[in-house]
Amino acid sequence: MAVSRRAVLAGLGGLATMSVVGCSNSGRSGGGSNSASKQLSVYYWGSDSRATITNKVFDVFAKKYQGLSAKGQFLTFNNYFDKLATLAASDSVPDIIQMNPGSLSQYSESGQLLDLSTLSLDLGDYQPSALASGQIQGKQFGLAFGYQYVTTFYNTEIVQAAGIPVPTDLSSTWDDWVEYSLRLQAKLPSGIFAMTDGSSDSNAFESWIVGRGKSLFTEDGKLGYDVSDAADWFNFWTGLRAKGAIAPAAETVTYIQSGTVTDSPFTKGKAALSLGINVGFQGYQQVNKAKLDVAACPAGPDRRCESNHFFGWSVSAKAKNTDAVKKFFELWFTDPEVIKLLGTDRALPASADQLAELKDNADPATKRLLDFSIEHPEIKPFNPPATPAAVGNEQSDSLQRAAEAVLTGTSAPDAAAQQLVDDVTQALTS
Repeated sequence: MAVSRRAVLAGLGGLATMSVVGCSNSGRSGGGSNSASKQLSVYYWGSDSRATITNKVFDVFAKKYQGLSAKGQFLTFNNYFDKLATLAASDSVPDIIQMNPGSLSQYSESGQLLDLSTLSLDLGDYQPSALASGQIQGKQFGLAFGYQYVTTFYNTEIVQAAGIPVPTDLSSTWDDWVEYSLRLQAKLPSGIFAMTDGSSDSNAFESWIVGRGKSLFTEDGKLGYDVSDAADWFNFWTGLRAKGAIAPAAETVTYIQSGTVTDSPFTKGKAALSLGINVGFQGYQQVNKAKLDVAACPAGPDRRCESNHFFGWSVSAKAKNTDAVKKFFELWFTDPEVIKLLGTDRALPASADQLAELKDNADPATKRLLDFSIEHPEIKPFNPPATPAAVGNEQSDSLQRAAEAVLTGTSAPDAAAQQLVDDVTQALTS
């Protein structure tokens, strides 16, 4: 059911090539502020459409604060952290950088991020639970864009033609969705599958773990799940493949390795269902010809699945103009014009005022996402313990390697699960 590898779920990162955008052509394209510290350098991953939106925010920033500007550089998610590591090694980390859970821990522990509590930010009614997702050992190293949690996207045309409505009960389990998918598959034309394969998807895997009352990591920095949890995960997808409800392994491997929205069987109309981070709905609708809709993710034995995946801004510890950074963040999170521009591109806003503001002017896809959130106030995603700095992105990288080993037949599900746990454990202890 997952839409793609972590790149896609982390913000539709597979759609763009490296580009530089901004409201000024002066200054460096790499890290750090220019000599006058009047231009903020902003580094992020995303698609061309995200760059366009972000550039418009930069324009608002420059108009509101005369003499200040921002210049952005964006890459695909697959290339982002390699380039960031190069910038860090050359002491050229940009002023404002986009982070995920692993990188937030890694760069904060190495002393390269600013404690944002020192900025005395006024973020309006930004929710404390979202604020907490960017905290490491009591310090505020990240500002989450809002809430991100796994949901189920579905192609309404395929589902309606099959005549089998999707489950809408938030307590529907993974087994319930298997049963539904098999009933749906029996009604689908040849070449169309009930689901996309989510075995390599780190966010979907985390939802699986959360549904078992666990987390990827514990508060004291240890592995929060065991081999049996991972083995059950790989066997879950292997079983669906064996029953014909997801595409054959060869086709799935190609998609996993490309990691792009446009290559997804879901986008190509070859799959009816796909797991995806809630705010990815808007981007998937943009590239899908059919009308899409959204439902809850499968619940686990613990009857939950929603984990808020940190995705937000951090600031270089060496940023020269922190007053400009403060202005930029307060504009980003509270300015009505900027809120309308951003919509739900990066996250579901962690602000009741912003949600109300967005709904009044939302396009159909955004309105549907907002309505889903309003319809289900019981969805209260929790913030999992931070990813240990030693792990970085190894959890998601190891999961993908293990999933590919199962798909290519080089490893059985149980053996792949053991390898996953061994790899992440080694990262924890290295």
